[in-house]
Amino acid sequence: MPGQLGGSLKSAGAWRDERLEASAALDLQGRLRQQPATLRARLSGAGERWMLEDLLLQLGDNRVEGGGGWGERLDGQLQLELRRWRSYGRV
Repeated sequence: MPGQLGGSLKSAGAWRDERLEASAALDLQGRLRQQPATLRARLSGAGERWMLEDLLLQLGDNRVEGGGGWGERLDGQLQLELRRWRSYGRV
C-alpha cells in the first residue's frame, strides 16, 4: 500500500519471577492509498494475561474500534464500520 505513516511507539517491560511483564502504546497517523489513516492501541500484560485496549484502526471512512483480553479465555469487543471497504480493491 503506498503511503506514509508516522507517530510514536512507547514500550516498557521486564522479566520478573520467570514471566514477562510489558506495556506498549502505539499512535500512528498518516495516509495510505491517498486516504487518511490512523492506528492507535494500548497493550499490557503479564505472564499469560494480556489486554488490548483503545484499539482504533481507521482508513478513510472505514473504522475498527475495540479491545479485549486473553489468558485462560479470549474475550473482546470490536465495532466495525466498513463503509467503503470495496473501494480499496486488492491489497
